[in-house]
Amino acid sequence: MSQKIDISRRQFIKTSSTIAAAGIGSFLIPRFAKANKKKRLRILQWNHFVPEFDQWFKNVYIKKWSDENDTEVIIDNVGMTSLNGRAKAEVRAGKGHDLFMFLRPPPMYEDFVIDHREIYEECQLRYGKPSDIALKSTYNPKTGNIMAFLTATYLIQ
Repeated sequence: MSQKIDISRRQFIKTSSTIAAAGIGSFLIPRFAKANKKKRLRILQWNHFVPEFDQWFKNVYIKKWSDENDTEVIIDNVGMTSLNGRAKAEVRAGKGHDLFMFLRPPPMYEDFVIDHREIYEECQLRYGKPSDIALKSTYNPKTGNIMAFLTATYLIQ
């Protein structure tokens, strides 16, 4: 016959924390089990009109960045006309790429992306004020969200 164990919430948290700190808790608390797992970043972008760019981006730039940041980076390329269909399918499925490279950010996906304000703020500290076109293209004044980050933000001034 099972017995009821009378334990306070505070005692449960204290005991659980002790177990986790001892390294035994990785199977009890799943997020700790993944702590040593290599990070992965999945990017979807269009096939560049200069094919050599895609090769350089994947084989030189991303390889270097991946090694420096201990992150596995997977780049998938699709034709420009396939971007919207792929985005729609990934939103419906609730899974897919971490970064989606559009030519222009479609506002219909605002509810499915992070607010990019922190990215703009960090870049502003490093590089100065972003271009007006970048903010006007990505900022929604009704919601106050910044739904995308334009890579040309600091090139067009």
